[in-house]
Amino acid sequence: MDQMVSADSNRLYSNQVDENDYRKLLLNFSQFDYCNTDEIEKFDFTYEEWKSVNRMEYIESTLSELKHKSEMRTFVNTMLWIDRKLNGNGNCNIVHPITAIDILKRTESLGVEANCYMYSVVLTELLLMLGFKARTVRCMPIDIIYDDCHCMTEVFSQEYDKWIALDAANRSYYLKRAMPLNLFEMRECLMKEEKIIVPFMKSDIWKGLRGYLTKNMFRFETYRNCYVGSEEKIGERCLCHFQSENYMFSEKKVAFKDYYVHHVYTSNPNIFWKKPK
Repeated sequence: MDQMVSADSNRLYSNQVDENDYRKLLLNFSQFDYCNTDEIEKFDFTYEEWKSVNRMEYIESTLSELKHKSEMRTFVNTMLWIDRKLNGNGNCNIVHPITAIDILKRTESLGVEANCYMYSVVLTELLLMLGFKARTVRCMPIDIIYDDCHCMTEVFSQEYDKWIALDAANRSYYLKRAMPLNLFEMRECLMKEEKIIVPFMKSDIWKGLRGYLTKNMFRFETYRNCYVGSEEKIGERCLCHFQSENYMFSEKKVAFKDYYVHHVYTSNPNIFWKKPK
């Protein structure tokens, strides 16, 4: 009897969740309501132009160097520049204020480290300063109580007439054949085991990253209002969620010291990835 208990314990301890399990979760929660427009009046992306003379001096010359006649080249230039400037550490503590310039200045003067959230905020805000529509998106696991997610930037490309995902923390963007993918398209490719091309990344590194992304492509969230400094907004923030039609979890309304979050939901990809005004 003792041997049976011991063997069973070993089996349980070795029964780890893997990429295939996460892929099955994506398949089991792949029902989306393309007709649902319940939140369409509330779920809208707005952008604010941002220019502060005192702060722009720090970054203005860099912005002009990053801009290229090709949109995609500008996106990649900006992402690679950030990769050279920041010190990556996925487990580091977040220090406020969370704005591109504050993060860059702290890194330059104090050598502070940055996680994927901080990488994505810097990339998002620099792209906004360059005149593009960009947003930081949290890529979430299924877990109701979770201790890990992944953050990326999505930028709207006039060149491709679609949203494109940029993964600044991994110095990557993702292609299906020659077409850059947005996050929903990445979810679909990972779920169906379709080939994703990742420039700048070795195949063995991509193999490890693929499982992590599969875990974190279950649902997505982003602020309704995207502008430079939005991560430090005082007062009400509206957080827009995209999730499967048969995933019923809703965030509870939580008040923080300087702000509270209002949540809206959609299971319609055409709403979450609609063209910005």
